Amino acid sequence: MRFYNKATTLKKIDCKNALIPEFLIINTNEFLKKKNKILEKVIKKFNKDKYLIVRSSSSEEDTNKQSNAGRFETISMVGNNKDDLEKAIYKVVNSYTRKKNNILFIQKMITDCDFSGVITTCNLNNKSPYYVINYHDGKDTSATTSGKANTKTYFQFKYYTKGGNKKFSNIIKLARELENKFKNNFLDIEFGQRKGKLFLFQVRPVVTNKNLLKFNKKIFKKALSKLENKIIKLKKKHHNLFGNTTYFGIMPDWNPAEIIGVKPSQLSISLYQELITDFIWAKNRMTYGFNDMTSFHLMTIFLGTPFIDVRIDFNSWLPANLTKSIKKKLTSYYLERFKKNVQYHDKVEFEILFTCFNATTKERLNKIPNKYLKNEGKIFLIKELKLITLDAINKINKEIEKIKILEIKQNEIKKSKLYAIDKIYWLIEDCKRYGTEPFAGLARAGFIAVEILNSLVKKEIINNKEKNKFMQSLSSITTDIIYDANKLSKKKFCEKYGHLRPNTYDILSKSYEENYANLITKKSEKFLKKKKFFTLSFKSKLRLVKFINSNFKGLNVKSFLSFLKNAIENREYSKFIFTRSIDMIFKELKYLSRRHKINLEKMTNLNIKIIKDLYYNLNNRDIKNILEQNIKSNYEDFKINKLIELPAVIINPENIYYFEQDISTPNFFGTKKIDAKIIYLDNQKNNLNLKDKIICIRSADPGYDFIFNHNIAGLVTEFGGANSHMSIRCSELNISAAIGVGSIIFNNIIKSKKMYLDPVNKKIN
Repeated sequence: MRFYNKATTLKKIDCKNALIPEFLIINTNEFLKKKNKILEKVIKKFNKDKYLIVRSSSSEEDTNKQSNAGRFETISMVGNNKDDLEKAIYKVVNSYTRKKNNILFIQKMITDCDFSGVITTCNLNNKSPYYVINYHDGKDTSATTSGKANTKTYFQFKYYTKGGNKKFSNIIKLARELENKFKNNFLDIEFGQRKGKLFLFQVRPVVTNKNLLKFNKKIFKKALSKLENKIIKLKKKHHNLFGNTTYFGIMPDWNPAEIIGVKPSQLSISLYQELITDFIWAKNRMTYGFNDMTSFHLMTIFLGTPFIDVRIDFNSWLPANLTKSIKKKLTSYYLERFKKNVQYHDKVEFEILFTCFNATTKERLNKIPNKYLKNEGKIFLIKELKLITLDAINKINKEIEKIKILEIKQNEIKKSKLYAIDKIYWLIEDCKRYGTEPFAGLARAGFIAVEILNSLVKKEIINNKEKNKFMQSLSSITTDIIYDANKLSKKKFCEKYGHLRPNTYDILSKSYEENYANLITKKSEKFLKKKKFFTLSFKSKLRLVKFINSNFKGLNVKSFLSFLKNAIENREYSKFIFTRSIDMIFKELKYLSRRHKINLEKMTNLNIKIIKDLYYNLNNRDIKNILEQNIKSNYEDFKINKLIELPAVIINPENIYYFEQDISTPNFFGTKKIDAKIIYLDNQKNNLNLKDKIICIRSADPGYDFIFNHNIAGLVTEFGGANSHMSIRCSELNISAAIGVGSIIFNNIIKSKKMYLDPVNKKIN
């Protein structure tokens, strides 16, 4: 069977797995000449139906070469009367480029659907072999096609035959039937389901590129089968870990999806592992009084997607001095709570774990059932959390001193005559010892500071206005960038900030120095406001004194507030300094790519550990051959890996075959309601005009700080937690923001031209 226009295609389908609502095809010429006669014919044919839908069926849409899906009007819920029908038909006809010698069709409107939507028989992003169902639960059959934010997305691997979500089994049967009828694996099918009956509204071909990668079914199935077995093994009980099983997420702890992306390059992955998630994360955590996890890597890579092993993460947050019995029970509680609340996958430290002491700790602990932790265990845990929190407060100055040492080391390497490979080796080693390790400590202190502030508001020790004033009194690298962009020359500015780049771990992302003209702009004097002076009311100060005296001996209000300020500010400062090492590593890699005539884009497939190995080991092979062999091997893996879709959270092994795309709970910041145009920063375009726009970015990466130089109206990110870099920045600058909205909401937002953001009432429209 072949495709015609939308209406004729439907007319010729003999469908077994769905009903096609009755419809009438109308020729535009005939309608324009005999309008009243046509309208009477429609009303008579659908005399039992209260509502109809007028659908476009232009000859310019739904071809194998050009889709034009959504280009022409379709009007739903049209009353079955002359006036309503005439208006709807004219609206559809007027949307056509060619109004004469064309057709449209009128169809019975299926109302009261349980759910409706669109299924594509491939992933539209890369045409990989997945059934992708974008749907809406409820009566509104236009919710999905109109791009409303309350739709959901379900993925199912096409070659998985053991089951799937039963809710969609009829729809997938229909998709398979239509694929066979049209002998086409790339279809777009609109459907609705009511009381178990499935309705087919339309089917069109998905336009594909001639150079489309041909999928090897065996390779895909084998890859997912191997991953399934790997997950089964990792979920088993482990002799060195508390907890009987584990789960995986792309955002718990060190947030890899936010920092390096869901399908990062091998260079990004290996550099992030080397600098943080292989060893440094655990070493620092151990020095802060938690379990020794230095034998474990925090991050594991599943077919190109970085995941955090939740059991390893949860074990790392157990205070070292707790008894084995308490550790075992507490881990079981954490794992059970995570399993039942996967929406917290990017908020585990706030919603699930106990990693420090604050004003709400006792209240939260009391909610843990006695079967997990009895009263004496809770008292013991509170005691340890207080000691750990106080220790973090006392360690902050030592961590800052290490960061200062890194600055010296960076300058020494910059001035040295070391060969590129030697420089990269020492840039990595120095960054780990004096950069990412103290940063981990300062990030810990920064998290504690934000947690305490939020808890003080929750317990009404201080009010929300006082908290906001405190955040707006902070001075950070972001505010320095804003001021220095106005004061400094390009040369001086780039000497200080030139190493920053959107997507810190991506060598192809241009730094501020490389893209100064497009990223940096001078602000008006009006925007360069002085920092707000922070003071507490007399009553708030009394309540705070009582809280400090009861829980943190040796501290007073002044030293306590000084800690909060230093912790948040220096977390950002330490990140600013250690990312200079990453930029220096990239410069040396760029030198190697030029020297050995290897395309820089190919260098993204290099594993940084190969460079480290070359520092210590010499063999008779040329360096170019060694690099190219590693690049080629990793690129072959990447070609397959980038096509494999995985969920944000894996609870059971079968989740890798069928899953619903993640729905995150956004973190809102700021106080202003914003109704503005949006700009999606998917790449570094020239002549950016961000002023008074709501900026949409995938991650809350600090390299995007340049956006605050452009008088933006608001910010939305797909990934990012309540304590992420951009969360702190928006609090400091009082910019309305929704951080970490999740893939579904974000992808719907970037399809729109405008959006309404109300952070106070936590609304996005």
